[in-house]
Amino acid sequence: MTEYLAAVDIGGTNIRASVASIDGIHSKVKQDVMRVGDENTVPRQVDNLIAEACKDAGIDKKRISGVGISTCGPFDDNPRGKYELVVAPNICEGIARKEGRNNDWTGFPLRDYLSQSYERVEAGNDCTTAVNAEHMFGAGRGYDVVAYMTISTGIGGGVKSHGKLVLGRRNAGHFGHHKVVPNGRICGCGIRGHLEAHAAGPAIAAIYEEIMNRKIEVVDPKDKPKYVFDQFRRGDFVARRVISEAAGYIAQTLANVSADHDVQAFIFGGSMWNDKDVLQPLIEERFAECVHPTLGKDVAFKTAELEDRLGDIAALTMVLPADWVGAWQKTQPWQKPLETRVIKD
Repeated sequence: MTEYLAAVDIGGTNIRASVASIDGIHSKVKQDVMRVGDENTVPRQVDNLIAEACKDAGIDKKRISGVGISTCGPFDDNPRGKYELVVAPNICEGIARKEGRNNDWTGFPLRDYLSQSYERVEAGNDCTTAVNAEHMFGAGRGYDVVAYMTISTGIGGGVKSHGKLVLGRRNAGHFGHHKVVPNGRICGCGIRGHLEAHAAGPAIAAIYEEIMNRKIEVVDPKDKPKYVFDQFRRGDFVARRVISEAAGYIAQTLANVSADHDVQAFIFGGSMWNDKDVLQPLIEERFAECVHPTLGKDVAFKTAELEDRLGDIAALTMVLPADWVGAWQKTQPWQKPLETRVIKD
């Protein structure tokens, strides 16, 4: 009998679920993440999305033998259950309360809830699962020690060494919370000087606006970092200063990661990596200045290859059977076009 797995990618904006077998990915659905209700709101939503994906795949939900989850984090102890709580600040109480929403949860018991319906449930931080996926199927193939960094609204990372994910207690890989500037800008976590507060997309835009003493005028605020990169290309001195400093802080963090793990290849993703023509040369130059020559020797800087399929594949790798890996490396089923059904609230 055919084995089916479900994959769930939980982001700050939406949740995606898909159903797959060794033959490929059969269905994909997505829905805006729900931020109003009790602590089981998101777990219930995930379960409902898996059911919808099963419906589209033409199978009963009971056929799912495992659920792999890639989620924004971090994780924390669950005092009432077996598994950890997901305490992602962009889903839990902090941001929701700022938006005036009736949301009092500080974390949600994702695996505890889903384990009531599915025999195997495995969850991981989105960047840790991403390095797993890129090592199996993307830019990390052929390397023993790889690290992944996403540079976007936030900055995160993951490391895989000799076939094993570096997990720590459960939250290893939060590169964005390396301290790079003593008494620097306030990070979203409340600590000053973290990389994310100085080099993520919103930080680059905010620093540029502060120096220029004016707001960046764009239709969509999400385009502000792109505006700064475009100004860099036009020779804007302030944009060059802001982005060069950010690249330096990123390189400093990568040098620290390299010193800790003796990395062979760094793989990059995230919206800001769309401007890699600007960022990559600056990061590589500063990395060489920050790292011990032996530790930095022959380190590769690569772009993630799975691109917009990364979240789905990353989630699946948490439960992927060994015999699927070789088959998928040959057939690359994620390359086949498959429409994502959008589920409205």
